[in-house]
Amino acid sequence: METPGADLILRRADPLNCEVRLSRLADGDATPNDRFYIRNHFPVPKIDAELWRLRVHGHVKEPLDISLRELRRMSAVTLPVTLECAGNGRTFFNPRIEGEPWVLGAVSTAVWKGIALSDILKSRFWRYLQNFALHTFQTTMFQPVGGMAMIGKAF
Repeated sequence: METPGADLILRRADPLNCEVRLSRLADGDATPNDRFYIRNHFPVPKIDAELWRLRVHGHVKEPLDISLRELRRMSAVTLPVTLECAGNGRTFFNPRIEGEPWVLGAVSTAVWKGIALSDILKSRFWRYLQNFALHTFQTTMFQPVGGMAMIGKAF
């Protein structure tokens, strides 16, 4: 099990959930890894990078099965992103509700690097997906259409 850093407050040990001490929350543009809040609903799986596969199957004409090594060869994007648990501030709710007793430290900003899911899907599925809709969160990367973004607009 991970050991939380000194700047994190343990809210639950199993699964591990920690929030950032408020005094350390706004210290720079990006949150260092050892101060990034930790939110787990389930135990963290142990992954063997050599065996792990991304599989897209089901309502598709041609399933996708790609290794982590193949993903790492694709073009990556780097974006600053702020994540906040939807329950941040839960301790102030009245009446009280179930869940982690977050104060205000279940929020962090990171500079993320990885392959955009849209690039993975476009590489293999574009012709099949043009008329399907993806549920998306409203971000600057997508054009919201009533809480949905059409694939054509998401790319």
